[in-house]
Amino acid sequence: MPCRRHDAPSDSSGWTVQELGAARRTNRRSGPCGTSTVSRRLASTPHATGLVGGGGVNVDQRTGAIVSVALAPLVDGPRQELGVAHATRSVWQLVDPRGHVVACVTFQAGLRLPHAISVTQPPRTASLVVGGGTLSLEGRRLPVMRWWRPARPRHPSLGGSVRDDVAAGFARRWRQSLGHGEGLTPYADDVLCGTLATLHAARHPVADTVSREIEAAPLEDLTTAASAGLLRQTAAGWCLDEVAAVFAARVTGVGLPQAAAALHRIGHSSGRGLSEGIDRVLGATTRKATT
Repeated sequence: MPCRRHDAPSDSSGWTVQELGAARRTNRRSGPCGTSTVSRRLASTPHATGLVGGGGVNVDQRTGAIVSVALAPLVDGPRQELGVAHATRSVWQLVDPRGHVVACVTFQAGLRLPHAISVTQPPRTASLVVGGGTLSLEGRRLPVMRWWRPARPRHPSLGGSVRDDVAAGFARRWRQSLGHGEGLTPYADDVLCGTLATLHAARHPVADTVSREIEAAPLEDLTTAASAGLLRQTAAGWCLDEVAAVFAARVTGVGLPQAAAALHRIGHSSGRGLSEGIDRVLGATTRKATT
C-alpha cells in the first residue's frame, strides 16, 4: 500500500485539546500515553500553514510538523530514538529500539499514512527522537504544529454482512500469506489489511484476536518495513480514507462505484488488494449502490 498525496482541502482549524483527549482515549491500545504533555503543547502552539484531516499539508520545516493523532502515545511516551529502516524520496519508515516500525516521516506535499509525521524536506540525519511530549530532529526541537485524525471507521451494521466462514479462515491462515507478492507492500499484505480493516469496522470479534497476534508477531522479519508499519496501524483500527469511504458507501448505499474506483486507483495494485480483502469479507456489495 503506497503513500498518497492529500488532494482535498478540509477544516484548517486543527485539533483542540478536548479533541486530542478524546482521540487518545480511543487509542490506548497503541501504547502508553500521558494525560497532559501533548495537550499543553497544542494549547500553546500557533497554527501551521497547512491543512489537516484530508487537506494539503504545506508545513515550513522551520516551524514544525503535522502529526497523526495515532502517534500521540509515542510522542507523549518515554523519550527514544527512532532509526530509519527503509527510505524513499517520499517517506522514511522509522523503527523503535525493538526494531518495530512505529512511525514514518513523509515529505513534500504531505504524503499521508495513518502513522505519518509530515515535514516539508527530508532531514539530513537518519534518526528522530520522540517522547516527553516533543519531537527532536537534527538535535533541534521540532514543534508539533497540528494533529490530524486518520480514518478509524466503526460500522456495526456491517456485521450482518460478514461471512463468518471467511473470518474464521482468516484467523487461522493470515500468517501463511504474510509477505507474499512484490512491491513496498506485498499484494497479499494489502488483502490482509483490507480484510482486517473490514472486520474492525464491522466490530467482528475475529478482528481483536488477529490484531493481538499481529501486534505480537515479528513482522519486520516476515515482510517489508512499509507493510509492517501499515499492518500494525490496521491492527489498531486505522485505515486509509479511501477504505473508510468504501465502508460508508456500503452502509448508506450511496456512491459505492465512485468510492470503489478511488480505492482501486491507489498504487499499482495496492488498491485492488485492499478492495479484494473487503470483498472477501462482505461479498461484492452489501446493498445496491446509488450515485
